[in-house]
Order: sequence, then C-alpha cells, then structure tokens
Amino acid sequence: MPNTPARTRFKRSFGQANHFLVTLIVGLEAVRSGRAAPPPHFPATWEPRDAVRSAERSESFAIQGAVVFLITALDRYLAEAARAATPSSPSLSAALDAAARANKGLRGVALAFADFSGADRTPELALVEVALQWRNRLVHSGSNARINGDLQDRLHQHAADLQNNYRHLDPGQMIARFASREESPSLKEVTGMITAAHRFVSSVDSAVLPLLDYGSLLDAVIRQHLDEVPRVEGLKRANRIWGRGEPRARRAIVTLARQNGFAEPRDGIAHGLTDASIDRLACMSRVKSPGVVYESRDSSLSG
Repeated sequence: MPNTPARTRFKRSFGQANHFLVTLIVGLEAVRSGRAAPPPHFPATWEPRDAVRSAERSESFAIQGAVVFLITALDRYLAEAARAATPSSPSLSAALDAAARANKGLRGVALAFADFSGADRTPELALVEVALQWRNRLVHSGSNARINGDLQDRLHQHAADLQNNYRHLDPGQMIARFASREESPSLKEVTGMITAAHRFVSSVDSAVLPLLDYGSLLDAVIRQHLDEVPRVEGLKRANRIWGRGEPRARRAIVTLARQNGFAEPRDGIAHGLTDASIDRLACMSRVKSPGVVYESRDSSLSG
C-alpha cells in the first residue's frame, strides 16, 4: 500500500495545485498584455478599467486562495491520519493531546506529526509553518500571525536546500515580504509551500502506514463511499456493490480500495488488502430496505 487513503484523498484534491495555479497566472498574462477577451455568450460582464492592475490583483487573489486551500487540505489529511494512527501509537496520541490542551491549533498538530515522522528539522516543515502563518493572516481579521525568530532561524539554516530544491527560493526575501504586510506570497513562494506540503505529507504517511489496521480502514472507506452522498444514492451505491453476487462484489470492493490507496491482494500482502478482508466484505447481504444501507453477516458493518 503506497499511500494511506488520507494521502490518496490529499493528492486527489491538491495534487495538481501548482499546475492549476500556474495555468491561471499564464492566462492572466494575456489580460495584462491586453490580448484577452471574453468568449461569445460569456455569462458575466468583464470590462476592466485597468487591465494591468486587474491582472495583478487577480494573481494575488489566486495565490491567496491557493494558500487557504492548501492549509484546508493539510488540516483534513492530518485529522484523518490522526484517527488512523493514534490507536496504535500512544506517543503520537499523547503529543496530539498535549497540543490540543495547549491550544496550539493546526501548527501544534503539524509539529506533533513532524516529530513523530522525523520531519521536525526539515525545510518542508518550515515552509508548511510559513504557509500556516500566511493562511492565518488571510483568513482572520486582525491576526497577529508572524514568522517568529525560531522559524526565521530555521528558514535561514535551510537556505541551501531552498535554493537547490525550491527553484532558488530566498528565505530572506520571503521573511521580508511577510513582514512588509504584502497581500500575498509571491508565486515562487506559494508553489514552494505547496511542494513542501506534499513532501511533508509523504514523510508523515510513511510513518503512519505501519500502524494501520487495514481491515478497519477498509470498512471506513466503504462507509464513507456510502455516506458521502444523499441516502437514496447511498442505497444505489450499495446495490451496485452487493446486488449482483459475491464475485462482482469482490471486484467492486477491490476497485474502491485501489482508488483509496490500497494495494491489490496478493496472497495476503502486507500493508494492504488481504483476501480474507475482501471476502468478508463481499459476503455482505444486499440492501434490505431504505432503513438499512448495508448489513454484514458478522454485524461489523451493520447500518
């Protein structure tokens, strides 16, 4: 199993963020140069008084949105990783509890996972922390978000890594930009933060994977598949899995599991699906009534 389902969802929602952001900025160059025009029957009025200024402000808006979206996706990933890992890791559970008691927010959660995964002194964690501070400034009116002395020191310590691995990112310029109360990070800075977040999540995921209870995790994946849509559609999804016999149910479960990061079963492969876990789920009975979405013979997934 190369990824936890949590990381698979993180990549699905944010995996191409840099590409999408750069595509928007490239399009804004056409606005800036005066070459852009809305297509026929465009469902909105677009008549900028100053195309250059409009492009500049739109670029800042896009970058701000990317920062907020990034931290939202990271928050969701870490929450899902915590639910999956803490039952098997008393030390991680204690660290997260301590962060919650100290009211350290998402930064405290990220630091706990960084320590747990060995990513605590990496440039990736430092850039994630910068992204958190930018997000707090953008979202909270009157925020006192800042890049404190400790974080500044760590950014400077990682200057060579940032230069070599993050498109010549300059920590001094990044710190100065934040201190100057600019509206948003630069494009280079935000794409660096996004790349760092993906690398940070990869490090955390590698530490979480050995702790997973894959049978319970697959149960949770199926529950989410049925519960993330309105009840009538959930019933239809259940019937598509279990309504046409066990061989078809088995194939549907394997497909759903693979879409959520599981490896295919190979004689009880470690860190992934097992034939036994799939067989248990494939033997579930079909939908009986609107009041019962699905029902397992061993009652472990009774709806």
